[in-house]
Amino acid sequence: MENILNKIANIQLQISNELSPEQTELLEKYWEFDEDFKLINQPSKLRIAVGISQKDLNDLVLEYSTMSFYLLCSDCNSMEIQHPKSQTQFRLYTSKIRKSSYRFKCSHCHTLFQEKHEQEKLHQEELRKERLKEKIRDSNTAIDKKVWLNLSGFENGVLKHAIQLNSLAELKKHYYGKGLVAYKKLFSALRILEAENLVFLIMNNWNRNYIDDYQFLSRLNDEYDYVHGNEHKSKIGSSVQFDNESKEIKFKLTVNKNQVHPDSPTHAGTVTFKERIIIEPGEEYIFGFWNRSNDDLYLSMTPLDKMGKLPIQKRLHSLPIPIRKGVEDFLNSIGKGLWLE
Repeated sequence: MENILNKIANIQLQISNELSPEQTELLEKYWEFDEDFKLINQPSKLRIAVGISQKDLNDLVLEYSTMSFYLLCSDCNSMEIQHPKSQTQFRLYTSKIRKSSYRFKCSHCHTLFQEKHEQEKLHQEELRKERLKEKIRDSNTAIDKKVWLNLSGFENGVLKHAIQLNSLAELKKHYYGKGLVAYKKLFSALRILEAENLVFLIMNNWNRNYIDDYQFLSRLNDEYDYVHGNEHKSKIGSSVQFDNESKEIKFKLTVNKNQVHPDSPTHAGTVTFKERIIIEPGEEYIFGFWNRSNDDLYLSMTPLDKMGKLPIQKRLHSLPIPIRKGVEDFLNSIGKGLWLE
């Protein structure tokens, strides 16, 4: 404990001459302290001894006594006078200066400190605004570039649900229902989305590793939904692929989400052919039809002669077992390479 004498000086008590000897003695006992600057007498015992109320004692102390002392300012090394109005205030001062960590600031230094603190707050607010502007600028650039086309299927799913639910609590609830693995991957995906400047994460003030919430530009809601109508769109930007060597054609048939009538097609969309594709008349083609995620369908067609010298066949099950096995292996290998997002 640091010596209080190094921080306090010139303690004085002034009592009005207008009081009776009994009142003067009462005030002297009220302010009496020991060598450690601890008050000796309790106000309740004093007032009971002389038969006055607490209010009368308080009025007497305030009007007819003045306690004063000087405290050393740790910043400017000067002394400043203090005037405690009661025992409570006296104990507050002395208890503080007994703490080794406490450093008293005079009024002038305290004002300078407050001004510096306000300036720092303003500076931090300006930095926060600049960082926000930068984030918004980066997010607009990310949307312009459609960077979600480079995300994995899971990350795209998280982005879609983050936009739709617009609530971290609901997003966590949704992925918790998918299982523990998906729930754990959710938070990694959110950090990736932030790194790609698609969302802004709001971190906890006490634990910077904990995500409190997220935000995103309203523009993302519009443009991502529009581009993401084919939810797992191929990164090449088309639902058809053509191999010039093998003459193989691959189609992705996306689910028709607007199906509202029994006669509406189950799969519908648009396709853009980026090059001329020729299907030779009379040529025998092997075709395969696969179900993939989100109920999308995948169709592959390959000229039979690309398989080598195989017997002419109409259906796969009519082929001899060894040849059928070869065709099945071939079709299975194609299936592994189809869009899986």
